[in-house]
Formats: sequence, structure tokens, C-alpha cells
Amino acid sequence: MKKNRQIFKLLLFLILIFIVIPTLYSQKYIVDWAKTLTGTGWNRVTAITSDTENNIILAGAFDKSCDIGQTHYSSKNFHDQVLVKQDSSGAVLCDYKRIKY
Repeated sequence: MKKNRQIFKLLLFLILIFIVIPTLYSQKYIVDWAKTLTGTGWNRVTAITSDTENNIILAGAFDKSCDIGQTHYSSKNFHDQVLVKQDSSGAVLCDYKRIKY
């Protein structure tokens, strides 16, 4: 009976250490902005970064069609790729689309 009590105390201690305490001290994230990609089929952003002028650079892939900002991209095949540079308001500054044959 004493051994069961020790095991129970150990389990409670481990739960406290690994679940409860990290939850109390974890960072709270605040979303500054969020954008969604629209279009038909699927689309996926695989990398995103910003430059020193606060422009947003994203790389991704899509199927059928994808809208990024006011720019529409159409796919001829499955899994076309795109690299886009946008200003901080979301306007496309330059882009590159690779059609995968």
C-alpha cells in the first residue's frame, strides 16, 4: 500500500512538472495580422519571411488556382509553385510562377 502511494505521488509530481507548470508559464501569442489564400483546389505556403523594408516574401504551391492579394494564378498541372514578394499592404511587387510539367 505504501509503494502504491509513492507511485501515485511520483505521477502527480511528473504531471505537475511536465504539464501544469509549462502551461502556466507558456508564451501567449498575439496575432498582428493574418491573411488567407483563396482559390480553387488546394494551396499551401511553405515558407514566409520579410525583408528590411517590411516586404513579405512567400513561397508556396497550389493546384487549379490561387489568389494572392489582387493577383490570380492559374495552374495547368498539379502542384505548381509560386514565389511572391508583397509590400506591407499586401500589393504584389514581383512574382515568379513555376509550372511543373
